[in-house]
Formats: sequence, structure tokens, C-alpha cells
Amino acid sequence: MTWTLTLAYAVHILSTVMWLGAVLSLFDIDRTLPQKPDTPEAWLRGYRVYLRLAWMALAFLWATGMFQMSRHPLYTGMLDFSTAWAKALLFKHLLVLVWMAFLGYQQLVQIPRWERWSLAFRAGKTEHPWEKVRREIRRGLRVQQILALFVLVVTAWLRAQA
Repeated sequence: MTWTLTLAYAVHILSTVMWLGAVLSLFDIDRTLPQKPDTPEAWLRGYRVYLRLAWMALAFLWATGMFQMSRHPLYTGMLDFSTAWAKALLFKHLLVLVWMAFLGYQQLVQIPRWERWSLAFRAGKTEHPWEKVRREIRRGLRVQQILALFVLVVTAWLRAQA
């Protein structure tokens, strides 16, 4: 059974690196975009690639994290929040759920809206609110970077309790 826990840790660490690498590499999105950073299409394409990576990392993190949690010596069962460790773990899970909700909002609401603006602009029907889109993308990345920091701090605290 040790090999399964080792594999779960390895996949968890790789997924964490993938998620953090993606979200932190976009800290200065103007420089990290492979295409011309001044075009709306480049920003949207770059952000869609990031979202795919984020969802994939989230799926692996969730699956391997649940497996690790069930094997942890301080884990006493679902919905048992009698220890500080269990309360911190609940807080971490809530942070991850906030991250998931934010990713879902970005993918299902904001990106389609930005794409509609881009299509209307290309058709000559409207003036493109490009600066507003750039600010919203940057703001979304900052929110995710702050969430990542909180998740990492809580994870470090949880690990120190073991």
C-alpha cells in the first residue's frame, strides 16, 4: 500500500507544480504570451490554455489529495472537525471550492463575454473595450494567485501538524 501513497504524493506534487507554474507564469501576462501581447485574441488564447491546465491540475489535486487525506494519521473521518488539523483541512477544502467556483465563472461567463466582444469588434459592430478585458483578465489572475498563496500556506501548516 506504500507504493500507492507514494504515487499519490508524486502526482499531487506534479499537479501542484503544474498549477502554480501556470498561474505564476502569467503574473506578467504581457511578457509570457507567445503571440503579439497587444491583441485580444492572444490574451484570450493564452487564458484558455491556462484554464485547461488549471482544471486538469485541479482534478489530479482533488483525487490525490482525497486519497492522501484518508491515509493521514490525524484524519478521524468525514465531518469530524474536532481537531485544529481537521478545521484547517476544512478551510483548505473551502479555499479549493472557491477556486473551482472562480474558474467556472471565468470559463462559463467571462470568456464567452470577452469572445462576443471580440467578434462584434471584428464585425465592426462595436468598439472593443480592450482595456477593460485586459484589466478583468489581470484581476482574475491576481485572485487566483492570492488563492494559491492561501492554499499553500494552509497546506504548509497542515503538513507541520503531522
